[in-house]
Amino acid sequence: MRRLPALLAFLAVACAAPTSEVRPNALEQISPTLGLDVAAARQAAISFVQAYARADEDGAAALRALAGTPAMLRWAEWVGVQAEQFPGEIIGRADVERVAFVGFLRIEAADALGAHLDLDATVSLTFAPEEGEPARRVRVFRGPVALFRRDLGDWGVLNAFRDGLSMDDEIHLVDQRASARGVTVELDSVFTFVPEWSVNLVLSNGTRRRLTLLPPDAAIVDRAGGRVEGLAGTPNLRGVPPGTRGMAAIVTFPALPSVRGRTLVLPVRLGRGREVRFEFPLGRLLTLSADPAPSPSPG
Repeated sequence: MRRLPALLAFLAVACAAPTSEVRPNALEQISPTLGLDVAAARQAAISFVQAYARADEDGAAALRALAGTPAMLRWAEWVGVQAEQFPGEIIGRADVERVAFVGFLRIEAADALGAHLDLDATVSLTFAPEEGEPARRVRVFRGPVALFRRDLGDWGVLNAFRDGLSMDDEIHLVDQRASARGVTVELDSVFTFVPEWSVNLVLSNGTRRRLTLLPPDAAIVDRAGGRVEGLAGTPNLRGVPPGTRGMAAIVTFPALPSVRGRTLVLPVRLGRGREVRFEFPLGRLLTLSADPAPSPSPG
C-alpha cells in the first residue's frame, strides 16, 4: 500500500505515450524475467475482461483480485453488488480480439515495474430477470491498458479504456455521509460511464420503520430547477428493514454532460409517513473530465 501514491501519479501518463519522466526499462534491467513478465501482463489484461464478464458467477472476486488501485477496487466491489442484487442471472461473455504488448515502464518513485498494453475486447452482458424480457449490454474495452507488477508473474490493472473513456477518469470516490432522523446515507462513489451513471449508496436504518428509496423519486437537479430522475435501482431499495447497517445499493441515472451546479437529491421515505431528504452537491464532490474549469474569483 505504500506504493499507491506513486502508482496513482504514474496513472496519469500510463495510458498515454511515455514521457521522459516515465521511461521504458532498458532490456538489461528486466531480461531475467522478460518472457514471463510479457506473458503475465498480457494474461492479466485478458483475465480482467474475462473476470468482468463472469462477475455474476463469483461475486466479482476475480475482478477484485486484479484491481491495482483503490478506484479500480471500488469499481470491482460495486460490480459485485450489482451482480448480487440483480433479480435473475447476468450472463457474460468476453471476446478478446487483440492484446498487444507495447512496452515496459519503470515507475521510479515507487520502485515498481509497469507495462503498457493495447487491448481490443468486448464484454457482452445479458441481464435475464426472473420476470420480463432479457436486456443485453455491450462494453467495449478498446485502447491502452496500464498495469504494474505486484510480484513475479502477478500484475494489477491500473487503468483501461471502457466505451472510449478512461476508467480512472470516470470512477469517482466520494465517501460523503449524511444523517437525519435515524437514517444515514453515504454517497460512496459515482461511476460516470455512458450511457448510464451509477450512484453507489450505503444506507443504515436506525428507525423502527422500513425505509424506501424509489429510483424515480431520486433526482439530479440543477440551479434552474431542471430535474433528471433516476432510471433504476437495486431491489433492496424497496424496503430497508429497521436495524439495517451498511446496506449497499445502487441508483442509475442517464449520463449528463456536466455536474456544474447540480445536486443529487435522495428522498428517503419512512414507512408510509414522512420523508427525509438528503442532498449531495455533485458540483463540489465530482470533477468530470468534460467539465469546464470554474471561472477565477474577481481580484
